[in-house]
Amino acid sequence: MNRIPLETTIAGAYRFLFTKIVSIVGTLWLPFVLMAAIMGGAVYLVVPHEWLLGHFPTLHAKDVTPQAVFAMIGPCLAMAPLFFVVAIIAVSMMIAGLMRHALGQKTSMTFVYFSLGANVWRMAGAFILCWLVVMFAGALLAGACAAFYALAFAAIPKPWNGLVLAVFILCAVCAWVYTAIRLTFFIPAVVVAENRIGLGRSWQLGGGNFWRIFVIYLLIIMPVAFVGGIIAQMTFLPIVMGHLAQMHATDAHGPEAARAFIHTLLPLIPVIVVINLLERIALMGLMAGAAGTAYNAVTAKAEEHA
Repeated sequence: MNRIPLETTIAGAYRFLFTKIVSIVGTLWLPFVLMAAIMGGAVYLVVPHEWLLGHFPTLHAKDVTPQAVFAMIGPCLAMAPLFFVVAIIAVSMMIAGLMRHALGQKTSMTFVYFSLGANVWRMAGAFILCWLVVMFAGALLAGACAAFYALAFAAIPKPWNGLVLAVFILCAVCAWVYTAIRLTFFIPAVVVAENRIGLGRSWQLGGGNFWRIFVIYLLIIMPVAFVGGIIAQMTFLPIVMGHLAQMHATDAHGPEAARAFIHTLLPLIPVIVVINLLERIALMGLMAGAAGTAYNAVTAKAEEHA
């Protein structure tokens, strides 16, 4: 199996982000706006307007019944299916558009992008199938841990039984992480480059590349998280932490304290949203650049060997 060129892939990811930033933003902004508009409109129509102003209902201990709790969370539960469908379509659209640039299929600059073409639906299908496979693998591994505990834990002498169980659980977690990372990395590139969902193809390309993909994820996620943390520390975090410290100093608690904290957060929401959007743009650009660079390199080597 061909190995991912680690340095080339990381360099390609950051090169893609910085040299194609106009096209990245041009590809992402309209799907972002449409997704936010649909979700925001749903929230406005379903959620009581006084909640949007921070005036949440107060439940005392005697009022906490299943009916009262459901009345509060019911609007959120009602919107969940819509949010999932809108999010999966919008994200699939954005990634399909980015991958065309990252794979070199589109070289002209993009200022606005909207598509509901076949690859968008393939991408959505690939993400859903991938999620189902990863969740199924997690359920199997969790079941194996439960079976081990039920059948073998008592037969192992103490204190070794706890250590053996911990090692078994750790191995199960590692197997789940391995499955998720190997399966998911190449999916966007396979969908766009080969016009198919291609979970098996993604798994094949990821063979022998787990640690390389793991390092790529680290070198993409950690710098973005670090910069995002610095920006947050310079903007909204001091206000939030100051309010929490004040609540602790005054021993404030209960519904009034929670309501005051929410009122503190409301003016900060635009800043938090902007920072989060910048992080998402950077992460999506870097991941697309990494997947496109790695796919082109691995498949080019395969063609050379053929």
